[in-house]
Amino acid sequence: LYFQKWAVEDAQEALDQQLGDQLNEAELALVSAWTGTVGVATETLGILLKQVGKVSGREALKQAGGIVVRVGGGIAAIASVVDGVQNIFAAVRAGRRGDTDARNLYIGAAVFFIAGGVAGSVAVLGASALLGPLGIALGLIAIGAILTWAAINAEDTQAEIWLDRCYFGYGKRSEGKWTDAQAVDELKQLNAIYAGLSATMGFSDSWLGLKEMIFDYDRVDLSIRF
Repeated sequence: LYFQKWAVEDAQEALDQQLGDQLNEAELALVSAWTGTVGVATETLGILLKQVGKVSGREALKQAGGIVVRVGGGIAAIASVVDGVQNIFAAVRAGRRGDTDARNLYIGAAVFFIAGGVAGSVAVLGASALLGPLGIALGLIAIGAILTWAAINAEDTQAEIWLDRCYFGYGKRSEGKWTDAQAVDELKQLNAIYAGLSATMGFSDSWLGLKEMIFDYDRVDLSIRF
């Protein structure tokens, strides 16, 4: 539970700092952290019930504890699926920017996370041996986490973006290379890199835009970092 508490706090902090096209990813990370926390707490309660039933000799309580443990495992499996959906959003974002390496890694991570969630659900319904569905689920989720880490590190930095879009770059990104008419913008971007300046602007679109639909308003967020 302590590690899940840390995950929730970290996800909340990341959400407070995000805006634009990465906002929904941060929201899904928070949903995943809370879902995992509820799952772990439910499993812990089930284990306690099983132990109390075992000590007191009450078979019904012991069986109820086993059911609660399985419910907690199912909730935890859902958290893995949410992680997969988050990686799908990240893959779409990276693909729109022409960041193909990161996109492919995010897609791979999404596949492994979702497969891990499915395997975890199978483990909840039946076999829970380490080399059975449970072990497979843990392995798939671990691979998904590694691929997510690799994808984050594979995303282009501001300097790499400039190098790709400059006169001598490959122009692989969706923005394309700077034209002669955009020479001033190209130099401004280079100067911003030297100064360590970055800016992000976009519509808030909180919780997939549901908040704006409910309250009938929209907000433009601007973040400038030095």
